[in-house]
Formats: sequence, structure tokens, C-alpha cells
Amino acid sequence: MPWDKPVDVQLYGIGKYRIVPDTATAARCLLNDWPENEEAHGKEYEEALQACLADLEGLPNTARESFIKAAKAAGLTIRPSQWH
Repeated sequence: MPWDKPVDVQLYGIGKYRIVPDTATAARCLLNDWPENEEAHGKEYEEALQACLADLEGLPNTARESFIKAAKAAGLTIRPSQWH
């Protein structure tokens, strides 16, 4: 499901951002591109995965907000939105 505003997350190193415009992209990032350290795979990560799954199944969810919380918990930088 597309999001109202994409999330710009620094996922691949300093200055290397990924624009995440929807739940399917967020789920792929969480499963394939997420940092491997233990802190990055905590409660927030699990909640983000569950929220993405709920959204993909058409259920009420907080996929975007949960993705942002997981990114912050993992120590990833979220660039201020340029997508007003």
C-alpha cells in the first residue's frame, strides 16, 4: 500500500539513502537490507514487520510509523521529508 509521504532512510552507509514509498518496499528493506546488529532486530523491528504484513493483507496497521520507529531504534538516519 502506498504511503502519503515516502520515508528517506540512510540504509546503505553515510549519505546513501533509500526512498521507501510504500509498505512492500519497507518489508523488503526490513527483510533484505536491514543492519545485522542485535539492536537493529529488537521489538521495534518485529513490530514493523507485523505492521507491514497487516498492511499487505489489507488490515488496519501502522506500517509507516512502525518502519520509522524501527529505523530509529536501529540507529538509521531519517532524512527530513522533501515530499510535502
